[in-house]
Amino acid sequence: MDEISTYLIQTMPDKEKFLSGEFYYKAFDENRKTFVPYRLTGVKQASLVGTAFDYLARFEVAKVASDKDCKTLIAEKAISKLWELGYKQECREAQKLYEWSLYVIDEYIHGKGNHSEHKMIDICQFLAVLEHIVRDNTLDEIPMIGQKACDDIKYELLGLIEAFKKYFVTRYVGKNSRVVYNPTFTCCGYADADIWIDGCLYDFKTTKNIGYNENEVKQLWWYVLLHAIDKRHIALGTFQSYDIDSMALYKARCADVDKVKLDKEYVNNCANELEQLLRKYRLYREI
Repeated sequence: MDEISTYLIQTMPDKEKFLSGEFYYKAFDENRKTFVPYRLTGVKQASLVGTAFDYLARFEVAKVASDKDCKTLIAEKAISKLWELGYKQECREAQKLYEWSLYVIDEYIHGKGNHSEHKMIDICQFLAVLEHIVRDNTLDEIPMIGQKACDDIKYELLGLIEAFKKYFVTRYVGKNSRVVYNPTFTCCGYADADIWIDGCLYDFKTTKNIGYNENEVKQLWWYVLLHAIDKRHIALGTFQSYDIDSMALYKARCADVDKVKLDKEYVNNCANELEQLLRKYRLYREI
């Protein structure tokens, strides 16, 4: 709804309040060093890289943090969807590969076996294909199930994840970090973010635009307010019992974080007003 979108834009944190992870850069500085230049050839490749990177990043965080429960994956929902739509053989193949993938992921995050990043990239592309089937409600990518990542995608993901490990994991993740992977919000149907670490809600972006994007900030602010609404009504699980003290965008190509601290009282006041708008348009889901 336009009124909800306008409300989010009017209330979300100002650009000037964000701080960059690198103290010598201003937030959203377009002159930041780009570690991984954009070389993809189409929208589909870019989308696959973005989703696959989310999975790769999650597993790298899990390797460090003591909380390694990161294998509740949206991708899994695609398997039953394939069966329901009559793609029986594809469903069987996806199920077999998915079970093997979970086994490899578990060994990878626990430092067992000898699984290369190339293998993990192929697995994460597979998971990205499944997730797109779920999220985009399209079957165009069914032929890609089980395919290995092409050279362009592999090149991008190798560079992005190396920068992520060097500049994000070493700074923002510790053995005792509290982590919620793929946190969800339920008061407005269903929405999910990338990751919550030690009070900060992060959204990972692999876009070539490393500057300010109003829609990216609006989306993250939307998640913050949905969490505040969920938290006020009932503790649905571990994540709802946690606070979001700050929100941040991680721009993967420059390996930098644009972060803003949040005022708890302001967030709660905005969440109250957003809840009224959700009820007005009958978008609020009773918990």
